[in-house]
Amino acid sequence: MKTPAAPPEKKKSGKRDYVSAFAGVVAHFTSPHTSDEVLAELPQLLVTEFDAARAELWLWDDSSRSVYLTHTAGKSAEHTRDFVSAGSGVLGKVAENSKVVQSVALSTFGGEDQKFAQHSGFTHISAYPLLANGKLVGITAVYGPSAADEDQLKWWLLYSEVAGVALQEALASRESKKTITQLSLLFEATRLLNSTLDLGELLELILKIARS
Repeated sequence: MKTPAAPPEKKKSGKRDYVSAFAGVVAHFTSPHTSDEVLAELPQLLVTEFDAARAELWLWDDSSRSVYLTHTAGKSAEHTRDFVSAGSGVLGKVAENSKVVQSVALSTFGGEDQKFAQHSGFTHISAYPLLANGKLVGITAVYGPSAADEDQLKWWLLYSEVAGVALQEALASRESKKTITQLSLLFEATRLLNSTLDLGELLELILKIARS
């Protein structure tokens, strides 16, 4: 049996090389993993590779029209509830509209979001809908003690495209191991890669993935 590849190691010092981190994540998800491993790694990689202070994975349930918190990584913090209904608070609005929210102040939403900010020390959230065939399957949420910089936001958005593919495959093969191809990951990310990376970054990323 093939041993799943370990998540890319986080560098101990120096400025984060997000191009290398992204290439490593793509390579990581092309190796066989169980669905449970993938689900746990989706928020973990945001922390270890893209400097999120806290990241969460919420899965969508059609019957209740709610998202449920399933996995977390980074700094510990407790929500009052482990589910959010569509339309309620920031995550509920992301679930309802399937639209990205980046670096917004939790205080602007009030209610549970404001309470979470007060006891956790996190002031800002970025949330990314994860889609499968155009339908919501989950949300990744990233929290920080201040507004994120533009470079982080760019890479968190790119990561969400890969995360959407990985989550779709994990949910579709819950009982079996399945290899996710680099082609499918890159195809889904191409639109954002072309629009958010300059030519130098794009070429560097392609080379790094090709060598993985």
